[in-house]
Amino acid sequence: MKPINANNYKEFEEEIKMLQTEHFQLQSIFKVAPIGIGVVIDRKIKFVDELFTKIVGYTAEELIGKNSMIVYPSEEELKKYRDNLEELVKMRTTELEEKNLDLEKFNELFVGREFRIKELREEIKELKLKLLNKNT
Repeated sequence: MKPINANNYKEFEEEIKMLQTEHFQLQSIFKVAPIGIGVVIDRKIKFVDELFTKIVGYTAEELIGKNSMIVYPSEEELKKYRDNLEELVKMRTTELEEKNLDLEKFNELFVGREFRIKELREEIKELKLKLLNKNT
């Protein structure tokens, strides 16, 4: 990082604001994620959210800076997890595709219902006009 002086102070302030914004965005993602999240860099745990700590049974203090293997009972367990990962992804993808199909069906129903409501409103208007014309 460059030394701060009057010439680049504004640049430095803008970079700080950008980093704060990125930090806030990441915090927001971690807070709303429905799964536990851990960040690992070079096999060292750098960050964990609260849900992750509950899942693995360690506090953040016990995890940060440690080798990521700490969350696996053994090398064999990690290998099994890696071997099954593709199958887990396929299963989860299938579940999500099924949910998407259900949502699409609901969407079609709701859109169809909205169109029908619009048609009925127009029909009511026409009937009211006919009734008014008939009474005059």
